[in-house]
Amino acid sequence: MTASSRSYVDALFGLQGRSAIVTGASRGIGKAIAEGMALAGATVTGVARSDPDGGNLPPSMSYRKCDVTDARAFSQICAVAAEAHGSIDVLVNAAGISLPNSLEQDAVDRFERTIAVDLSGVYRCSLEALQ
Repeated sequence: MTASSRSYVDALFGLQGRSAIVTGASRGIGKAIAEGMALAGATVTGVARSDPDGGNLPPSMSYRKCDVTDARAFSQICAVAAEAHGSIDVLVNAAGISLPNSLEQDAVDRFERTIAVDLSGVYRCSLEALQ
């Protein structure tokens, strides 16, 4: 990539000066997105229930423990991020769970937890980030 094409890509897709919240940021896709956004210039608040894998965060990334089904806790994270960075420009809803056991084992409880995280969590987090 030439220098001029790199600056064009940065102008189109660079995140310099942007503030982002990424749920599911402790591992997997969420972690990769959060770290990639930080490397692209965003100030990132990573959110997840568990501690991040690896522990080394990019300098422009902070981390908060929170279950996305806890609307009050996520609302506080949004308020702190907006106060610290002036706004929330990007929200990535990457938190998600799956049903690891067969359908017969704890079917209703596992289904309800999956809906709470994968559907209701996305909806609630999106509403809070818009406040």
